[in-house]
Amino acid sequence: MKSLLKSRLIKAIVSLELNWFKTLKTEQTYCQENEESFKRIRSVTFQTWSLKTLFLYWRYLVSLKKEGRNPVAEKYLIMDGRLPGSTRRIIKDIVEIESGWMDEVRREYPSFFKDDLSSFKRYLSAELSTYSDEVLASYMDDLNNALENGRNLVKERYEFLARSLSFSSLAEMAGARK
Repeated sequence: MKSLLKSRLIKAIVSLELNWFKTLKTEQTYCQENEESFKRIRSVTFQTWSLKTLFLYWRYLVSLKKEGRNPVAEKYLIMDGRLPGSTRRIIKDIVEIESGWMDEVRREYPSFFKDDLSSFKRYLSAELSTYSDEVLASYMDDLNNALENGRNLVKERYEFLARSLSFSSLAEMAGARK
C-alpha cells in the first residue's frame, strides 16, 4: 500500500512538473523532445524521498499551480542568473550534504561522472530555491535520516536510474559507458 501511494504521488508530481517544463521557451532540450526521459529522470529524483516529503511537495506544487506560478521556469531563471536564488541556510546545508554524496559517487565512477560539482550544486541550489520552508525541512529530515543510516541518496538515485534503463546496477551502467 505504501509503495502504491508513493508511486502515485511521484506520478502526480512528475505530471505537474512536466506540464510546466513543456511551457519553457528555451532552446529545445533532449528532455523537452523526449517526455519519457524527463519522466524517468524526475521520477528517479523522488524515489529516495519519504512519503511525508512527497506529499508536502505535491501539496505545495498544487498551491503554486493555483497561484499561476511555474516553479520549473523559476528554477531555470535562477540557474541563468535572471532571478535571485534563495539565501536560506537550509539550502546551503542540503547542497553541502548532497555534494558530498555526489563527490563520493564521482570518485567511485570517475569515467562515468567527469564533470566537477559546480553544475550539480548550481542546479540543486536553484531547484531547492523553489521549495517551501515546509518541504525543505521535511527533505532535510530525509537527508539526516539517510546520514544516520549510512546511506548515500545520490548513489541510490543513480541505482534507480540504472535499473530503469535495464541495467542491473550503477556499476554496470557506468561500465557500459566506458
